[in-house]
Amino acid sequence: MEKLIASINAPYPLTAPKRDIRDARLLQDLFGGRASETTAIMQYCFQSYVLRSARPGLADLLVAIAKVEMHHHELLGEAIFGCGKPPLIASNCCFWSASAVDWSEDAVNVLERDIADETRAVQAYERAAKLVRSPSLSALLVRIAEDERLHVTLLTDALKTVAAK
Repeated sequence: MEKLIASINAPYPLTAPKRDIRDARLLQDLFGGRASETTAIMQYCFQSYVLRSARPGLADLLVAIAKVEMHHHELLGEAIFGCGKPPLIASNCCFWSASAVDWSEDAVNVLERDIADETRAVQAYERAAKLVRSPSLSALLVRIAEDERLHVTLLTDALKTVAAK
């Protein structure tokens, strides 16, 4: 089986963040908040498990996207630490909770929710890219937004296939 690629074919920029608590706080919600990489990873993994027997191709797509989200998580965690804060699995106000995950098991509902979440992620990364002070962090956030945009496309295509059956 051909390996699913859920990342655009472009390198991630190297970051050289300076100690900047403000930038770290901007990244923290993307890393471990309610609508974060942490939530995306848990949600895609759960969805792949419950849909595997009925829709193995869709489950493979969800795993591929989860792996890209794990890479984003790693990049953000390293950037937060580089800015001078520990990368906690938390937002700026509270620790992460599994209540953030959509536990739906219906393929159409899963895909509709994932598309909405990825669309919001694109907007959040683009907004954060404009707000951070570090040019290298801004470039990283723009690059991650490109992956999230690809995820919207892949999930939209998957929804068309699922809805057609």
